[in-house]
Order: sequence, then structure tokens, then C-alpha cells
Amino acid sequence: MSPNIKIRLLIADDEYSGRYTLDLLLSKQLSERKDIHVDMVSTLEEVSERLTDHFYDLIFLDINFKGISAFEIVDQIPRASKLVFVTAYGEHVIRAIRKNAFDYLMKPVKQEELSLCLNRFFETRNDPAQSDLIQIREKGYTRWLKLGEITHIKGHGPYAQIFMDTEQLTIARTLKSLMPELGEDFIRIHKSFLVNRKFIKAFQRDQLILTNQICLPVSRNGMKNLDTF
Repeated sequence: MSPNIKIRLLIADDEYSGRYTLDLLLSKQLSERKDIHVDMVSTLEEVSERLTDHFYDLIFLDINFKGISAFEIVDQIPRASKLVFVTAYGEHVIRAIRKNAFDYLMKPVKQEELSLCLNRFFETRNDPAQSDLIQIREKGYTRWLKLGEITHIKGHGPYAQIFMDTEQLTIARTLKSLMPELGEDFIRIHKSFLVNRKFIKAFQRDQLILTNQICLPVSRNGMKNLDTF
């Protein structure tokens, strides 16, 4: 990630006190960091909407949203995002572990526990051992593709076209279903397009040019995503 790109954090809690208490603790912990951006939402619907438009490096997710379990949306969270459950209940730990949670913080969140979580996050976020592959099925065969070789992906309803310099593939997957597996290098620039930031050559208000000279459309929301590029 380029040094001018902000690290995005998301706080999701249906209680005002939960959101702003955690935000206050984060502000104290990250007071010297100028590359951090924190968003806050109060519903699971808002979580889904934010995940459509943004990649979050670290997500703090309450488990109970007015009787609705946050586990219902966990599969929408990109595998490259670090998920931290924040809850007043300890009985969900095993399920959280099975969902590959990065951490599990008990309410009321203690500064020292949050500090340990953040320190581990910064130590591991650039770990080269993290997977850079995505598994797809094409014409009945299973393949592994290197994410770094994908220039962009175009959505066609229930199908997606994956573009690389050497080939083009069509798979029976939606863009929304692919996003959790792509990670922070992919930006949604349009409802029909995801691009790999490594291949962006230039962009303006309504269009983007890739390093291979392909020109793609940019929507208003896509432009907002590109503002942090």
C-alpha cells in the first residue's frame, strides 16, 4: 500500500456508547498516526453497504444488533481484513475462532487489551506470508489465480470477467461474492468494475486508465474510493 493511502478502520455497534467509547480509546491509542481513518456504523445493513464501497484493514464488530447476530454477515468481510469481535458476552469465542477472528474484546473494552490488539495488527498487516491467491472454477475445473496478476474484474449480473495481461476468464460469480476474497489492492470504481490499484496509470472524474491502456468508467462513489489512492 502506498504511504499516502489511509488505513481504514470500521466500528460497527448498534449502541451509541459502544461506538464512541471505542472511538475514544482508538483516538488515544492512535493519536500520533496521521494515516488512520475511522468510520462508524450502527446497523448490519450499513456494514454491508460500507463493505461494498470500501476495504477496511481492521473491523471492530459487535455481535448483537438488536437481536440480530453479526455472524450473518461475517462471510461478506474480505479475508484480508482483520475482524475483531467486541461484545459483552464470552460464549461466542469458539464460533469467532472458527470464523478466523483476529481478536475478541470484551466490553467494557480496556485500553491495555485494545493496545495489544492494535500492536499485533500493525505487526501482521504487511506479513508477506498472507495468501495472495484466489480460487476459482472455470468450465468445471478449479484454478488458483495470483491476485497480483489480475488487472481488473468486470461484473455481468451473476457472472464476472477476470482480466489479466495474459488471459481473460469468465466465471459464475458476482462481484459482491468475489470482493471478500480480493483484499485491499482492489478498488470498486463502478458498480460493474473492480480494479487492482497496482495497475492504475491515471484517472479523472469519470474515467480511469490502466497501465495496459484500457480505459474504464468511474462512478461518483468510485471516485470517492479513488480519492485515497
